[in-house]
Amino acid sequence: MGTSRPGSRSDRTMTQEKKTPSSSTTPSVQPLDITVFAGGDSEEREVSLNSGKCVTQALKNLGHRVEQHDISAAHLDALDRDDDFIFIALHGQFGEDGTLQKILNERGKRYSGCGSAASSLAMDKVRAKQKFLSSDLPTPVFFVATLENLNTWPDHISLPAVVKPVSSGSSVDTFLVKTAEQMIKTSGEVAKKYGQALVEQFISGPS
Repeated sequence: MGTSRPGSRSDRTMTQEKKTPSSSTTPSVQPLDITVFAGGDSEEREVSLNSGKCVTQALKNLGHRVEQHDISAAHLDALDRDDDFIFIALHGQFGEDGTLQKILNERGKRYSGCGSAASSLAMDKVRAKQKFLSSDLPTPVFFVATLENLNTWPDHISLPAVVKPVSSGSSVDTFLVKTAEQMIKTSGEVAKKYGQALVEQFISGPS
């Protein structure tokens, strides 16, 4: 009478059709014109170029139209590109310290990451640590060394300690020192190169 029997071919077909996922559930990506900024002229140039290469390929795999450009404070031509979005893969000064973000804000560009003020604060480790302390957030005790105060070392810094630039990343010029002689020598070298050095109490992690 036109009614399928349980287990018949037509009944199995209906069951299979119900289990087949709808194509409408597959997410789609609207292709964008994206500029990836990488390189620059900071100490972290090579790290940035590697980051930019990986990001560019990943965005292309998602179907976006992507161009990678090397940009620095002295070479801003890439900002003239007509794009939908900018992915910042720069590391260190200019790219992470709020300088580029401020320029992009002024030009009305959309970009990845934090804005100018937050980037500037986060890049300056001393200002960031002061912000932590004012918000009752724990942070290792520290001292800002300069070429003028190397002979007046504070008692609250004990060994071992970590010496690093105040505004840099990727562990560039970061040193673990275990003696007073090492601490003074290394702090002097970092301060000479960057103007000042951040000395922090070493915090040992899980072994």
